[in-house]
Amino acid sequence: MEPVYRMYSNGQTGAPNHRFTTSLAVYQDFTTQQGWSGEGVRFCAPD
Repeated sequence: MEPVYRMYSNGQTGAPNHRFTTSLAVYQDFTTQQGWSGEGVRFCAPD
């Protein structure tokens, strides 16, 4: 199983929305460089 991370924009790019990724690097980029709020692992997906 692979973790799926969720991020939240809080309306920074228009309407508030979520993004999902299985990549920790993408998650860290969005939450540390692009201003998104990290919500951590929300569920797991098969490899």
